[in-house]
Amino acid sequence: MKSHVKELGIREDQLMVGGESAGGGLTATLTLYARDKGKVNIAFSNAASIL
Repeated sequence: MKSHVKELGIREDQLMVGGESAGGGLTATLTLYARDKGKVNIAFSNAASIL
């Protein structure tokens, strides 16, 4: 995505992640990974679980 920011109309330094059920766990993992690497800022994270 970083290579196509102009054509996608997005910011290269921010990302939104989200998921539900198993995707919620992946969302949390990706958010922590991005924080630790410091390569991109997570602008918004939404992790939901379905009961």
